[in-house]
Amino acid sequence: MACASPSIKAVPLKFGSKAFGKSSVPDHLKSAVCFPVSQTSADGLCYPIRVSALKGRGLTATVSSTNGRVKVPEERVTVLVIGAGGREHALCYALERSPSCDAVFCAPGNPGIAQSGDATCIPDLDITNSNAVISFCHNWGVGLVVIGPEAPLVAGLANDLVKAGIPTFGPSSEAAELEGSKDFMKKLCDKYNIPTAKVLPLLFFEAIVQSLCLADNLDQFHISISRWHVEVPAGLEERAGAELLAPPGAVRAEQRGVARRGRRPGAVGDGAAARAEAEGTHSDSRRWRGRINAESGEAYRTFTNPADAKQYIKDQGAPIVVKADGLAAGKGVVVAMTSDEAFEAIDTMLVEGSFDSAGSRIIIEEFLEGEEASFFALVDGETALPLESAQDHKRVGDGDVGPNTSGMGAYSPAPIVTEELKKKVMESIILPTVKGMAAEGCKFVGVLYAGLMIGKSGVPKLIEYNVRFGDPECQVLMMRLESDLAQVLLAACQGELGKVSLTWSPELATVVVMASEGYPGAYKKGTVIKNLDEAEQVSPAVKIFHAGTAFDTYGNFVAAGGRVLGVTAKGKDIEEARAKAYDALDVVDWPEGFYRHDIGWRALRHRHMAAH
Repeated sequence: MACASPSIKAVPLKFGSKAFGKSSVPDHLKSAVCFPVSQTSADGLCYPIRVSALKGRGLTATVSSTNGRVKVPEERVTVLVIGAGGREHALCYALERSPSCDAVFCAPGNPGIAQSGDATCIPDLDITNSNAVISFCHNWGVGLVVIGPEAPLVAGLANDLVKAGIPTFGPSSEAAELEGSKDFMKKLCDKYNIPTAKVLPLLFFEAIVQSLCLADNLDQFHISISRWHVEVPAGLEERAGAELLAPPGAVRAEQRGVARRGRRPGAVGDGAAARAEAEGTHSDSRRWRGRINAESGEAYRTFTNPADAKQYIKDQGAPIVVKADGLAAGKGVVVAMTSDEAFEAIDTMLVEGSFDSAGSRIIIEEFLEGEEASFFALVDGETALPLESAQDHKRVGDGDVGPNTSGMGAYSPAPIVTEELKKKVMESIILPTVKGMAAEGCKFVGVLYAGLMIGKSGVPKLIEYNVRFGDPECQVLMMRLESDLAQVLLAACQGELGKVSLTWSPELATVVVMASEGYPGAYKKGTVIKNLDEAEQVSPAVKIFHAGTAFDTYGNFVAAGGRVLGVTAKGKDIEEARAKAYDALDVVDWPEGFYRHDIGWRALRHRHMAAH
């Protein structure tokens, strides 16, 4: 690959910590290949390039890995990671440690990735241009492409790479609609009975009552509608799973009555408390009562008109959830605790167009209460292999207050995800999704990231799907993974996950995100960050993943994004992992940065409860 410009200084190849000696480098890596020392971005910040982690191809050697001394196979793979954030840094870190991985490239990458030696960054490779990516892969013998962020997946990069014969870990654009369109996801869940948030509009109840009145001998009825579950006149047992408390009549009667809304305290959450009731009288004056499950109702409502959406909020009440239908960089979900908050979210998305086309259509659905968890599974089109669990912290402030973010911290494993729960999630959510996608003609290959809500009943519900590794969950997962990631992802591309088993560190990992002051709102770029090397030296179990850094003209790391660093650590338990991470954070010198001080509080609570 030629230098971008003759006027830019070039450097010869430099090798990372796992590279072989110069005499071992094969001829195809000895050619006069060079990269620019730095390129200047639109914001005036410099992104230096460090060529590293290139290991001689076609060699047999013994190298150190997390599983001990492992013999490197003769056929190894060069990997290209697409993306530039903390997730991609974590993937590069795990791939660089993979014995079968010959070299790791990251496009565009970031200065932290390049500086760490975890990958060779290629900032001038246009990842929105499939032909450019394909050409790079052919020129450098790339045998596996791992697509990190969602945007290239939805845009169809995986389609083009697979068509060119390049093994690619990531779904097609059609399959990526699971994240690209919440409407698509909801329809799939509804069709294949995947448990997710529900919304039961008034019209649904009216239709039930009308059909019942035609079927049953009713002189009069009264129905009160609550939020998510409903009790209706008896008579739908076979058609809708109603539980009869009195036998239905057999003679058609005239419908008379009124519908009124109501809500019992504590009705939102696992769905057990909220319901609507109906009562009536048969012609023989016997009282009847019955109920029907919310699952028989509509799963959500979609709106493009703000007036209609606001009227629906008035009818439904709060709390309620408003979501942008498309990709909104993790910021398109508003959990509205009041109607005014919901109205504001509607205006932001549909009136002000804050998310552009991603927010031109919105989803309004049930507010779920409980404990959130992140569940990941690798998928090869037919087989799903669960990864270890994780739990992130979406709210910006301590105590889970403030607006939602893309994630302020995470830990793995999550105590709430027991083996029993993992089985439930696989059987009721992941596998039906994999089979449903195949039945719809768009097999899913990649990682399914299910955001779950675990209610008081212990039943998991799907909040949303992402079609890539979560950020910051990926950081803690890659810290704990001991298997050869390159081979695992290749197996997924080749439809051979059934032959794969994963090995994980028994230690717990936690990551605390350092963000620019003002995030998730407006924030300042270019603030200087010092002492990162010293922070990593606090403990061998500490690793700092870069999500949004650059270099200034003086060679200092500076903030170039909202979420900037992921300070990650492992420990024998949550207390030790947290202590190491926060010890490292104390060393970082960045006055304009902030972080949450309570990452892992749920795991601490579970540990305390188990101890007592």
